[in-house]
Amino acid sequence: MSATRGTALSSGFTLIELLIVVVILSTLAAIVVPSFVGTRKPTNDAVHAASINGVRDAIERYVLDHGEYPSQVELANIPLCTDGSLLLSSINNKALVFANQLLMYSNQSGEICDDRKNNAYPFGPYLKNLPVNLHCDNQGVGIAYDETLNVPERENRGWGYLPLTGEFALSGNCV
Repeated sequence: MSATRGTALSSGFTLIELLIVVVILSTLAAIVVPSFVGTRKPTNDAVHAASINGVRDAIERYVLDHGEYPSQVELANIPLCTDGSLLLSSINNKALVFANQLLMYSNQSGEICDDRKNNAYPFGPYLKNLPVNLHCDNQGVGIAYDETLNVPERENRGWGYLPLTGEFALSGNCV
């Protein structure tokens, strides 16, 4: 009479209890995960806006110092200083001219130099580096030829730059 023979102590969860817990956790995950996944695009947009503003500010500072937009000078007339580590005699690529004019030191006529010790190049650099377009993981600049800022198809670049107006934006090829 003292022991109950038909009752056994259960030492674990039943299958139904485990299934209910899994269903509840799955429902919570289905609610929470999309809210984290959807935050990437607004974050990228905010980073792009800050990057564009930084480069536009650099372009405007360049214009204040030189009186014209970067890469507006005749391409064959952009010598590099020979006392710096760059030993090129000239640059024939407008996108490279644009980048170097913002990333290196320059003088009033737009000649560029990577050597800060050379006092003949008192302006700049205006940027430490070009920003990365997070849509296509590319920091290259393509020279655009119209207001759409679509760079030529052969140039898969992250940014478009219109030298006539100084406009700088996400490349239409990469959005």
